[in-house]
Amino acid sequence: APAKGKPVKDEAEEEEQPRFEIASKNDYQLNQALNLLKGLQIMQSK
Repeated sequence: APAKGKPVKDEAEEEEQPRFEIASKNDYQLNQALNLLKGLQIMQSK
């Protein structure tokens, strides 16, 4: 969360910067964990 003392223009500057993804959509283990938390059925590979 931005500090309360910051001027409004700083927020606009931050939005212009490209946001990096913390985790890739191709991260299999992360997606399985998220599906488990969401209660979705997990496909098991044999």
